[in-house]
Amino acid sequence: MPIFRGKDGKVKRNDNEDVSTRKIERTENEPSSYDESSKRDEDSVSVIETEEPKTRILYRRSSTNTTKPVADAMSDPVVGWLVIVNGPGKGNALQLGYGMNSIGRGKTERVCLDFGDEDISRTQHALVTYDPRGRKFYVQHGGGQNLTYLGEQPLLVPDELLGNEEISLGQTTLRFVPLCGEDFDWQNNS
Repeated sequence: MPIFRGKDGKVKRNDNEDVSTRKIERTENEPSSYDESSKRDEDSVSVIETEEPKTRILYRRSSTNTTKPVADAMSDPVVGWLVIVNGPGKGNALQLGYGMNSIGRGKTERVCLDFGDEDISRTQHALVTYDPRGRKFYVQHGGGQNLTYLGEQPLLVPDELLGNEEISLGQTTLRFVPLCGEDFDWQNNS
């Protein structure tokens, strides 16, 4: 039987039939059988237990009053990845989207490389751009004093990326892996 919360805040079953419940509020510091420790410091969990012993309803409520909207993946679909193959963060894959993807340590960067490499600029160390009209990728230096390397060469002018190139920023090496290109693009795949 479906159980849901009615407009009056009470837990209901089917045709607005009240369900006898008790509500248990858990805060960040209290132990809980609901274990999601990575989010415990941000959220609190409300558990509603019903008469039926196997039914538990969990509600997640943010402890801050700001809520992030859930973005539709197709509003900024993935067009490729930068995979960290050497340096701090090794093994992580970072998504690239349409247009210009700024790379840096700052949280505002579209590609945030904040894994502990202090030699990477906070903002716009480099840019990887996907041009949907031409279906091509390009990489360029971000304009700061920290250099970007494509392979073993310093990147001084924009260069086209074809796939599997290595881009080095600070002590970190990234491998470029395209998804979109000549054979596929989200705009033409409906």
